[in-house]
Amino acid sequence: MTINNVIEEINNSLSSKSFLSTIDKKSNLPIECNSSLIPIFIKILSLLLNKPVIYISNSEDNCIDILNWTKNLSTKNKNIILFPEKKKISYKDSSYTERIKCISQLQTNDKNPIIISTLKSIFQTVPSPNYFDSQTKSFKVGNSIKLNEFSLDLIKMGFTHTDYQVESPGEYTIRGGIIDIFCINEKNPTRIEMYGDNIDSIRLFDQYTQTSLNEIKEVNIKPFNYDQEYTNKNQGTILDHIKQDSLIILDNPNSVFKTFNKNIKQLDNSSDKEKYINFKTPEFKSYIYKFKTLEIFPWQTENSISIEKILNIKNIPELSIDAQNHQESKINLINNFQGQKIIQTSYINRTKELFNKTKQIQIIETPPYKSTPGFIYKSNKKSLMLIGDKELYGTKYISTVDEARRKEIIINDEINPGDYVVHADHGIGKFINFGKPPKSNSLQDYMIIEYAKSDKLYVPLIQIQKIAPYIAPTNKIPKLTTLGGESWTKAKQKAQESALKWARELLTIYAKRELSKGITYSDDNEWEKDLEGSFPFKETPDQISAIELIKNKMQNENPMDVLICGDVGFGKTEVAIRAAFKAVCNGKQVAVIAPTTILTQQHYETFSNRLSAFPVKIEYLSRFKTKSEQKVIINNIKNGSIDICIGTHRIIQNDVNFDNIGLLIIDEEQRFGVKQKEQLKSKYPNIDILTMTATPIPRTLYMAISGIKDLYSINTAPEQRLPVETIINEYDESLIQQSILDELNRGGQVFFLHNRVQSINIILNQLKKLIPNAKIKIAHGQMNENDLEKTMISFAKRDIDILCCTTIIESGLDLPNVNTLIVNNAHKFGLSQLYQLRGRVGRSIKQAYSYFLIPKSTMLTPQSEKRLQALKESVELGSGYKIAMRDLEIRGTGNILGKEQSGHVITIGLHLYSKLIAEAKKQLVTNNQAVINNNNENPLPILNLDIKSGLTNEYIKEDKMKFELYRQLSICEQIKDVEKVKNNIIDRFGIMNQEANNLILNTKIQILSSNININFVNKNKNNLTIRFNNQIGSAKNILLKSFNDATITRSNEIKIKLVDKNKWPDEIINIMNKIEEIQNMHITI
Repeated sequence: MTINNVIEEINNSLSSKSFLSTIDKKSNLPIECNSSLIPIFIKILSLLLNKPVIYISNSEDNCIDILNWTKNLSTKNKNIILFPEKKKISYKDSSYTERIKCISQLQTNDKNPIIISTLKSIFQTVPSPNYFDSQTKSFKVGNSIKLNEFSLDLIKMGFTHTDYQVESPGEYTIRGGIIDIFCINEKNPTRIEMYGDNIDSIRLFDQYTQTSLNEIKEVNIKPFNYDQEYTNKNQGTILDHIKQDSLIILDNPNSVFKTFNKNIKQLDNSSDKEKYINFKTPEFKSYIYKFKTLEIFPWQTENSISIEKILNIKNIPELSIDAQNHQESKINLINNFQGQKIIQTSYINRTKELFNKTKQIQIIETPPYKSTPGFIYKSNKKSLMLIGDKELYGTKYISTVDEARRKEIIINDEINPGDYVVHADHGIGKFINFGKPPKSNSLQDYMIIEYAKSDKLYVPLIQIQKIAPYIAPTNKIPKLTTLGGESWTKAKQKAQESALKWARELLTIYAKRELSKGITYSDDNEWEKDLEGSFPFKETPDQISAIELIKNKMQNENPMDVLICGDVGFGKTEVAIRAAFKAVCNGKQVAVIAPTTILTQQHYETFSNRLSAFPVKIEYLSRFKTKSEQKVIINNIKNGSIDICIGTHRIIQNDVNFDNIGLLIIDEEQRFGVKQKEQLKSKYPNIDILTMTATPIPRTLYMAISGIKDLYSINTAPEQRLPVETIINEYDESLIQQSILDELNRGGQVFFLHNRVQSINIILNQLKKLIPNAKIKIAHGQMNENDLEKTMISFAKRDIDILCCTTIIESGLDLPNVNTLIVNNAHKFGLSQLYQLRGRVGRSIKQAYSYFLIPKSTMLTPQSEKRLQALKESVELGSGYKIAMRDLEIRGTGNILGKEQSGHVITIGLHLYSKLIAEAKKQLVTNNQAVINNNNENPLPILNLDIKSGLTNEYIKEDKMKFELYRQLSICEQIKDVEKVKNNIIDRFGIMNQEANNLILNTKIQILSSNININFVNKNKNNLTIRFNNQIGSAKNILLKSFNDATITRSNEIKIKLVDKNKWPDEIINIMNKIEEIQNMHITI
């Protein structure tokens, strides 16, 4: 029996039919219902009534839980919509988008929806149905569009023009005859291709790859900026968009109305008041009760009807089977139930072990994100118990919103005008802009790079693979190279000699780990598969790859030393838990080190929750433990009875000795010194090491880049995670007050960070005056240990609204309800530190906000300005890696490798020096001879085809876009790669002009030439000259036979007469292919 069968049986029961009759007779009906039974109640009501159902709660968090649990109850009636509260900062935030999307769905969907919302959201204004309809524009294939007028209309409707590409709802761009627009009512953006003034085709496309998906016949464009364009007569609420016979469910109406009254009072002196329908309490109550209404109470009230009597269902207690307690009595509770037992679990193997002798039981493997609260159903004919992991193992339900396509954050080496760059052949210069050489008629695009003495180098964009950004541990402006001089060649040679010398001294330590033998772990067992299946979210592709990488490393005989670099909340902890469990399943102990006591406590709770179904002994060691408790834990570590110990630097101390340690996990590794880490490696030389960080310190980042340390970067955001909106502003009390009130009004909490303990009480008093009704506490590292612990626990339990604190919150805290951060004197922090602080918020699906305040009239240093600007630019998820790279440049870290090596990095840049270190490592490990090559590596073939090629301004105007497309072409290795880029360009920009087609041809010939040892191709009218790197030798005769009679060969050259002047491009491609065939016959050219 499935959950669908259970719901159908309840729905078709006589008691359900009787309840339907009761609803028809009464306009307002009180119901007694336990909170865990609300999802099943909503689902049954929706099926019974076949009408729209609107569920109203007093908190948006509760709404999200109800939304997802209701969706998980069955595959039928998936039309369940969250109508979120409108946020203040930006009309582009997710709440704004989802509200308009919800209205659009109500207008276009004939199915009866279930709408989940709060009363605050219900009474935030939306356009009336008539106004919304009047502003919608529809276009079909064949319709006529005047682009200028169309663009103005879109701006009036609230859309934003972007010069680059459309990625978010509400954006549009026009490129020649191509219009890209992201409508609010579509999951994907729309591409309209024009032929003259008429629409030739309409198709949806992928906003991440920018490639078309499928054609559609019509597009309906809904208005986007409804707050700005409509007057009072055109405003309404979401209730104006639903049918009059809809049913409203008020979850604990007393609490709902009390919360809304509080919101209204706080709005009295706020400009935000305009966003609400102007109702007084009695009026909005009557507005709600004009619909048929059910009032849900968690207890018996006057005239209330119990859901147990209505539908014969009741909740079941948490059984909490704990491996460390006696399980038998708890298992008996299930075994003794008279009737059918259905267990929905993600721990399928573990559960089968526990209930292998139980009768009338069905165990169904269910992912945690598809879980629902359990219940008992009893009728005259049947008794049934539905049990989930919460009831069985005490694990927390984590409801997740609909699966969304996750965007991978691609970490490119971005180069902007004014940046210093390194050309592999010519050295350090300054990128000025894009352009063309003076008096040049070339249609090619060039990067203009300035060198010493103001000399200019014009680098064709087709050669951009030779260019890298200049990054070095210095704040000083780099010395520009003199073009044509010998200094650059000498600098590269000295740097390589230095790298080899350094490698012999230092890289040997790391190479020994790769060559030595460590612990070899077994393949995943059944319990490990259970743990994998019980993860409460869907793993991101990067997360899966990181987990597989670590498992493979652990199953290898060499000791593992892996750095996982992932943005805050991207799933590094789950990677660590999987690795730790593998070690425990193989009989090994695990040490997890975190930089703070608070983070240690959080890791302990996370590990304990995830591993609660298994007999794993977990402890934590920090200053929160008494001396006697520490003594017991240390003794248990020594005798091997503790499997996983999580702690601060306390674990590093000499009195802590593991009996059989197999894995060391270091979290937020930038907080530990090099000596501390090397001390651990010396104490346990052959164990596996997993290091995790969002922003690596430059030393580790450098090592990772050069290949000395295995690095894996998790760049994919979890489902529905939103970038933190970043505001940099002068210190402003009104801004502070409003931003805090906005967060508290949506049930959230706030970090106010002031990093001076001496004056933190002054800030506390200022906050109390600004927000008199809020609960505010202080937290800093100089507090009494017990007081700090109590404060942090209270904040985690949501007993405190605002935490006025120092950077004690900097590392790894996981508080999903805290979504506003205010940092005072932000200019005094380093870039990596600012980034880490911003990562303390935005750890849920809510939009988060970070305010970085600087004192009024303060003159910032250039470094401070650059830090703050870099932070604002790097708002997208996954930007931690970029921040680390930028911070390496800004902070001037000095001795990354020691003075000598650091000097060479300054001379030639980090990118090039990293390549030299990688080469040195390879030599050490494989015992190969080092080759110092002052010439170009794999120089590109020189092509002279007597054609004009490039991405012209007439075809693509944006330099940034052209740069990216040239970059894509430059990394193509095969003809099929070029075709893929070509098709993408045509899809986005329309039919190629001749110059763009010639660029594609050039790229193909260059790839073919590189593959077959050709360094020069020249076309002069109908004569083609091909020059090889080597002598033709024995291939001469077969070359002459393979082509026409006019073919001539010389020592390393062949001249061929082209036959058809109109089809010469195909002819050259065929000649290249023929030469490759000859080479494949093992005839050397």
